[in-house]
This record gives sequence, structure tokens and C-alpha cells, in this order.
Amino acid sequence: MSTADNSNPRPGSGKHSSHGKRKQTHHKKKRYTTAEVANPLEGVYKGDMHEGLRHGEGSLLFVNGDTYEGEFFRGMRHGQGVAKFKAGPHSFRIYEGQWKRSMRDGEGTETWPNGDVYSGEWKQDKFNGIGVLKSGSSKYAGGFKDGKKEGYGCQVFNNGSFYEGEFKNNRMDGWGEYVLADDSRYEGSWKDGLKSGLGVMTMTAGEKFDGNWEKGKRHGDGIYRWNNGKTRQGEWAHDRLLQWTHAETFGASVHYHRGRPAHLKGKGNVAKIKQLREDALFKAASTRHQEVELSSGATKVQMRLRRGDAAVVKQAEGGKG
Repeated sequence: MSTADNSNPRPGSGKHSSHGKRKQTHHKKKRYTTAEVANPLEGVYKGDMHEGLRHGEGSLLFVNGDTYEGEFFRGMRHGQGVAKFKAGPHSFRIYEGQWKRSMRDGEGTETWPNGDVYSGEWKQDKFNGIGVLKSGSSKYAGGFKDGKKEGYGCQVFNNGSFYEGEFKNNRMDGWGEYVLADDSRYEGSWKDGLKSGLGVMTMTAGEKFDGNWEKGKRHGDGIYRWNNGKTRQGEWAHDRLLQWTHAETFGASVHYHRGRPAHLKGKGNVAKIKQLREDALFKAASTRHQEVELSSGATKVQMRLRRGDAAVVKQAEGGKG
């Protein structure tokens, strides 16, 4: 508006053109009004209006009891605002964040009556982008698409186990590492939430199975390695050993699938998700109410810390065990 105001000479400014004094034109500024409007289909609106539309700051009380307070643009919720959606007679889901064309869109946080919280990116009323979801059984930091976990993420469960890797359609899918509370772990390929493809399972005692998996079970060729260093290659079907196919050997076994795949290296969102994990996700309380930063140090030490192993606690703190 400043450009338009400066381009027109003000009355009495004394400016003239070569053809004489120009006729002065007075432009009326479009003013906002404040009103209370009741709509039997939508509810009651109180706030700024412009040309008969909600425009500016205001509040909206819907017929079903939902409320919105914040910014409007040309009749729609647009900008920054807080909405309360009825979830029961005396409970609400509360969203605070950005809106676009009357939908949650941009950065925002939604809290449910049961304590679940999502904070992150939205698109057209759904989780979309990178965010942190805290539910009753777990915490997740990572990618979302159309309201579901999708892409790279980290999820820690209340029992102390955690998964880091790829998700698809809300399930572990792609490459990932799952570490259980007893220190056993699986690193490899997943499909529809189950171990599938090539992967390595390390048991609590240190024994390993390197090989093929199908629907969560050992299936196909694989190498079993005992903790004394002995290895032997065999064939499995539905988690049952069919036969040993090679003689016993001693030494390191073949690793079918170790380390992060190339397609995950250097992805920009991986670094952002790891920062979310460190800041908001992977500080998990143990049964003894000790908080442990799972993203630092050796995993076994972390697991023992959560179980309250005094010797390991001293060692982790720099003392003598």
C-alpha cells in the first residue's frame, strides 16, 4: 500500500504536470470491520471481516462444539491458529500451528486426551514430512506420508527395545536395525514389519545367524556362527534347519548385509531425524527411572544402564567397575 500511496500526489502538495495541475483522486482504504456472525450450518464467528468474509483475527464456534481461534484469510482458516476438536463430552483434541485453506498445513502440534502427541510437519490435515509422535507404547521420530510412518525413522518402545531404519505404510520396511531389551538384535531387510530378505540376527550370548529370512523366519541359505568362533553353512525352511551344506570352519563368517545401505547415506532428512531423536525421543526412562541417551556409547552399556547394573553405571560415569 505504501507504493500506491506514494505514487499519487497528496492534495495541496503543489505538484504539477506539464499540462497543468492534475485532478486529485481520493482513494478510500478498504477497512476491516469487527462483527459477530451466526451461521446455522457452521456456527458463530466473532472477529474481523472484509467484504463480507472472515478475514484477519477471529474465533469460530462450530455447531458440534469444535472451536478455532486465530487467523483467517478470505473466509478460511489460514495462518496461525488453535483448534479444539471434541473427543468426548468433556475432552478435546487440541491442535496449535499453521493452517492453509482451512486445513492443518505446515508446522504444528496436536495433543490427544490420552496424552498422545504429534509435533511436526502437516499437509492437508495429515502428518506429512518429518515429525515426532509419542503414543502410549512408543515414541517415534522420522518421516511421515499421508498420516503414516514413511521413510527413515527411529522408534523406541516402552519395554526398552528400539528400531532405526526405513518405514513404509506405518510398518518397518526396507533396511533397519531392531535392538531388543535383552541386547539381541537384527540388522537387515524388512518387509511389512517382518524380517525378510538378507539380514544378521545376533543373539544375547553372541551367536549369530547370517542369511536369508522370509516373513520373520530363517528361510534359505545361511551361516550360523557360535560364540566360540565356529561357523557352519546350512539351509533353513520356516525357521527350521533342514541340513548343513558345508563343513565346520573357524573364524569370521560371511556377512551378507552389514552396515547402512548406500541409498541411505547422505540423505538430508536422516541427519534431521537423528537430531530429533537426540533432542526429544531417545531419552527413555528405565524401570528405575534413570534416563539414558541411547544415541551415545555402546548399546550393551546403555541396556545395562537401563537395567540398573551398578558396575556398568560406574564404568559409564568414568569410575572403576
